[in-house]
Amino acid sequence: MTASASGQAVDAASVTEAPAHHRNDWRVLLVLFIIAGIVESQAFGHLSAFTPIYLDTLGVPPEQISTWTGVLSSLAFVLGLPLLPFWGVWRPPLAIRAVRNLAAALS
Repeated sequence: MTASASGQAVDAASVTEAPAHHRNDWRVLLVLFIIAGIVESQAFGHLSAFTPIYLDTLGVPPEQISTWTGVLSSLAFVLGLPLLPFWGVWRPPLAIRAVRNLAAALS
C-alpha cells in the first residue's frame, strides 16, 4: 500500500499508468536505416559493376582487370572498417545541425 497525494491508501498493484506515447518511434528509425543500407549496398553494387569498364579505359591489361576490381572493392571495406570510430570526430559541425534538423522534422 502506498499513500496517494490526497492521503488515501492506494494499492500499488491496482494503479495502472497509461502507456506513454513516444513521438520518436524506434520503428521509424529502423525503416530509415534499412532504406539507407539498401541505398548504400546499391551504390557499392554499381561501383563494382562499373569498375571493370573504368579500369579498361585507364589502360589496365584485360587479364588484370578482374584482379584489380576485386582489390579495389575489398580495399573500400578494409580501409573503412578501422576508420569507423573516427567518423564522429571528423564530422563537420554543419552535418550535426542537419541531422538535428532532420530528427526534429521527423519527430
